[in-house]
Amino acid sequence: MATDPAFAGKWKHEFPVTQDEVFQYRSYLSVAPDDTVYVLWPDWTDWENTKINLIKSKDKGLTWTSPYVIFEGLAYDNMDLHAEGEVLHVLLIDF
Repeated sequence: MATDPAFAGKWKHEFPVTQDEVFQYRSYLSVAPDDTVYVLWPDWTDWENTKINLIKSKDKGLTWTSPYVIFEGLAYDNMDLHAEGEVLHVLLIDF
């Protein structure tokens, strides 16, 4: 993932969404109306027990919460994330 502290349209300063040794692929980002930034990503290190992780930042990406596993199970092909007010929508699609 890459961020621009001012959200000026140019993204830079790439960094992994977690420092854990995981297979990171397909990070999903959503920004709530209060500027809270959410990132969702699957950890496919163990294909039979995929972990779907969520982190958030209340300071435009300067600091992040620890990863929270919101789902464990068989791998999912697609997912999406949408922050709407105080509600966070997560969509997991298995084909």
